[in-house]
Amino acid sequence: MAFWAYTGYTFDELLKISKSNIHIKIMLNNLDVLIDGRFIEEQKDEHLKFRGSTNQRVIDVQKSLKDNKTHLYID
Repeated sequence: MAFWAYTGYTFDELLKISKSNIHIKIMLNNLDVLIDGRFIEEQKDEHLKFRGSTNQRVIDVQKSLKDNKTHLYID
């Protein structure tokens, strides 16, 4: 089972917040995939997989945390 989250925050924002918020740190440590970024109506694309607007990314959280580099999720 994989755990996914849509937060409205970017991965970088969550990493920064996690330095002072243990709850965010715990969430990231237990999260498999993050859809990052806010939904923007003007960038809406109904053909995108797992996300609603083109500014959003699908992040492989565990790989990103391990490598200290953002990795996109590959389905």
